[in-house]
Amino acid sequence: MSSRVIIYCLIVFIATANCVDPYDFKPGETGAYLVVDGRITQSDEINRVKLVMSTTYATNTNSRPVENAQIKVVNSNGEFELFIEEGDGIYMHCGNTLQVKIGETYHLEIEIGDKKYQSIPQTLPEPVNADSITFKVGYGSEINEYGNTISYENIDVFINTPINVDGENSYLRWKTEESWSFTEIKCHPLANPKTCFMARDLSSEDIYIFSSNDISGTYLSNKLVAKKRILNNVEFIEKHYFIVNQYTLQKEAYAYWNKVIQIANPSGDIFDLPPAPLSGNVFNVNDRNEIVLGFFEVAGNSTTRIPLYQPDIQPINITAKDYLCRWGDYVDVCCNCLLLELSTTERPDYW
Repeated sequence: MSSRVIIYCLIVFIATANCVDPYDFKPGETGAYLVVDGRITQSDEINRVKLVMSTTYATNTNSRPVENAQIKVVNSNGEFELFIEEGDGIYMHCGNTLQVKIGETYHLEIEIGDKKYQSIPQTLPEPVNADSITFKVGYGSEINEYGNTISYENIDVFINTPINVDGENSYLRWKTEESWSFTEIKCHPLANPKTCFMARDLSSEDIYIFSSNDISGTYLSNKLVAKKRILNNVEFIEKHYFIVNQYTLQKEAYAYWNKVIQIANPSGDIFDLPPAPLSGNVFNVNDRNEIVLGFFEVAGNSTTRIPLYQPDIQPINITAKDYLCRWGDYVDVCCNCLLLELSTTERPDYW
């Protein structure tokens, strides 16, 4: 694990060490369900689990975070590591005391007040390493609230990967991220322009899965894994990355996500209450009749990246930095790129 990840985990641990007040958990609310979403993988990344109480459609909000829970991941030998609470119902596993290994079996244990939950044990599969990412620049369309068709600039992201490796059926799921950079101009003679980096999940509400059942081939070409709607072409003035995480799942995990697509609204997310509650692989240890939504994955992970530059996304027109930094809302940003949303001066390891 990189020193950067370890330092981050220590900072969050120190900041949250005093947060011990129990969460006022009320599972008796009509239509309220605990939702668990997260995974662990063998890769050098921070694993996260999100806990939410999903509420009924009649309320003003569809969910609220569960705070002050205790979560730990446990292997087949009984060894475990506690998750650290980040806030907003998100808990992270840093891998400082329990290293996640291919072929090992893990489950999740959750305590919320006096209630205990557990996930069904899963064995971490060998990851399938993707070969490459491709993309297609074009235009999408939709019907607006007035019934008019509007078009927008769009980039479709595709993955190319082996399947059925060593004769084993492949069950895959993809999550795509994007990152980009922006460098300040020299706003005064003594200025030392810095570069900022931004990153976020791409189409995080969409579910992209694949099963090679009944497929005899050994390669999957140009599988759509993300759609990027371009709302701000400033993101493409300098280098822009697409990062695809390919998760190798157990068959049961694939079956769950396939049901989510079929039963729930595929343009929503698992924290919205579906028309029919869809239980996953987490259960109340003392009350198996309690409905618990969501899924905890134990997945192999491979990461593939591709950089894009201005010429790569023609015919989309990208605003010239010289023009951008003279007029409009970006004059201040050009002198202080930390004003950009999600910005940091910490350069990603792969940059």
